[in-house]
Amino acid sequence: MAKDYAESIEFQIDVKQFAALALIPPEDVKFAFKELKLKASPKLEKFIFYIEDTWVGRGELGKAMYTIELWNQYENALSGSQKTNNAVEATHRAFQKSLSIVHPKFSKFINLLQKEQTITENKIEQAEAGYPQKKRKRDEKNYDYIKNILENYRKDNLQAILKGLSRRVVF
Repeated sequence: MAKDYAESIEFQIDVKQFAALALIPPEDVKFAFKELKLKASPKLEKFIFYIEDTWVGRGELGKAMYTIELWNQYENALSGSQKTNNAVEATHRAFQKSLSIVHPKFSKFINLLQKEQTITENKIEQAEAGYPQKKRKRDEKNYDYIKNILENYRKDNLQAILKGLSRRVVF
């Protein structure tokens, strides 16, 4: 599946449409999942089983590991308060980069942790003092596109909605 994903934009869109289920109204997720499943490539069979078992459930009564209401972000996306882990990922990448090696000396690791602690404490103080958080323009633009798509949501246009959202889902 990784090879197909790396080599085919259409395959990427097909996969990302499943991720886009998190952005449509919760009451439409099972219907949309069934529609995606019907047109999915046989190469996605194991992925679809995973989605069913973990996120959507099998059939009408099938229970998933997580309820749709737990992971669905439709309301957050519409209100502009989307929840992402971009900041966490960026912090992790920056920390990894500052280590510069996989297994640093213990003293270097402790020094970097202390530096990171100081930075974090400063950010907390700034937030408590009301300073606005920095947001990347690219992320804000992407959120606006998602919001625009969802504001025009209609269940009878579901395929186009999911395809549009899939172009905005970033892994």
